[in-house]
Amino acid sequence: MQDEMADRLGMSTNGYAKIERGETRLTIPKLEQIVEVFDTDILELMSLGERNVVYFQESGNNHSLNIINPTSQDLASEI
Repeated sequence: MQDEMADRLGMSTNGYAKIERGETRLTIPKLEQIVEVFDTDILELMSLGERNVVYFQESGNNHSLNIINPTSQDLASEI
């Protein structure tokens, strides 16, 4: 699945894996591409709920959106 997503987003598999692991910041344009791939809207993709924390950062022409899902972090810490 990572290979296919990376290909559809025009990036390396390793680069996409870093996004999934939260090691790379997700930019708004990349988020828009992901939304197109999944044929959904941004809010549904982010699954905004009381447990998610969303950070939006703007610096000049650079914009980034970081979504932290405590549930995912909890699962990772259990492994």
